[in-house]
Amino acid sequence: PFVNIAGGSPFESPEARDIANLLRWLAEPGDDARFTALLLSPFFGAEADILYGLRLAAGRHGSMARRFLDGGPSSEPGSGGSVEHIRETLHGLLKRRDHFSIRELLEHAFTETGYTAVVLADPIRGEESLAVIDAILAAADAYERTGGALHGFAGLLDRGEFASDRGAALETREDALPIITIHKAK
Repeated sequence: PFVNIAGGSPFESPEARDIANLLRWLAEPGDDARFTALLLSPFFGAEADILYGLRLAAGRHGSMARRFLDGGPSSEPGSGGSVEHIRETLHGLLKRRDHFSIRELLEHAFTETGYTAVVLADPIRGEESLAVIDAILAAADAYERTGGALHGFAGLLDRGEFASDRGAALETREDALPIITIHKAK
């Protein structure tokens, strides 16, 4: 284990950003900026040419997300399976969003997309990424216990408005190797 002395909240991490984009898009499926960020994230890792084709197909004022979910455009030969998998996964998440907890939605997304395997494969942030995901899931559980729902949690996560004592707890671990960034070493 290691501790990044630079600190920072797990809710300001790349994983929090990815998960916030997913949840914000589920709350507002017409948001093309969130849709684009979601497709490019480790959830799907879509190629830029897929997005370019969607933008062209949707036209200047059309919704890329709506166009994609409605079945168009077809992908380039050879990548159809991945595009169809993305489409099916997004449809499945939309069907579940009003019937499942935030944790269940996220766990389904992680399973269907292999997100946790992708972030764990990062040799520098891998284990830290999983700890961040655990912190986000715990925050989602706590938020829902107070009566909160997807849209509110997504907004709070997106704005980084969760407090965390996880960093302080990690810094006290005796088996953790401290890592300090040059920026924080001033």
